[in-house]
Amino acid sequence: MGMKGKTLNDIRRQIDIIDKRIIELLNKRMEMVLKTRTYKEHILDLEREQEVLENVRRLSHHLIRPDFSERLYRLILKESRSLQKKAFNFEGNIELQIEVKK
Repeated sequence: MGMKGKTLNDIRRQIDIIDKRIIELLNKRMEMVLKTRTYKEHILDLEREQEVLENVRRLSHHLIRPDFSERLYRLILKESRSLQKKAFNFEGNIELQIEVKK
């Protein structure tokens, strides 16, 4: 393998490290999302979602286009709602099980 191959592999290793960090941060974000559920009356909060989307559009510069960031975050927000809904259903089932045992 020539020098070019070594450089390509080095760059790919760096990309792999960055991907790992992105996934770790997404997992951390989802943990925080679950924590917010206890403070919210409803899962859907359009005002907050709009705020998040505006923030990521504003933070998108250099190589990242605002429309790309918004599409990405719409998926993240959709997954966040889904996770909260599953957690809510799970908590609801636990409460039902506790009531039945009484």
